Amino acid sequence: MAIKTLRRAFLTEIKIAKVELKVQIARLIMDTILGRRPVNAKPIKDERVRARLAIFVAKTRLGWSLANCHQQVPDPLDVEHVRRRFLARIARLARSCDPQRAA
Repeated sequence: MAIKTLRRAFLTEIKIAKVELKVQIARLIMDTILGRRPVNAKPIKDERVRARLAIFVAKTRLGWSLANCHQQVPDPLDVEHVRRRFLARIARLARSCDPQRAA
């Protein structure tokens, strides 16, 4: 039989098989991440492997990325220091614009 004929005759089975495979893989991954015993498989007990698998699923299926991580926020400004710098700059500008100094 040609591939075309097989696809036409067994289209439903092919589509169902793809979905069933994805469901089985998803179930295996979630059971592994959650530490449950997967159906017909040995449980993965290595915590690092389970954590890496969880990160992989979060990035590929949930859309997480490093940009979603908490960003470090710089320390707030020292208001007193900023005020002193501002006043010093104003004083410098006032001295440079003083008509008595220009004459």
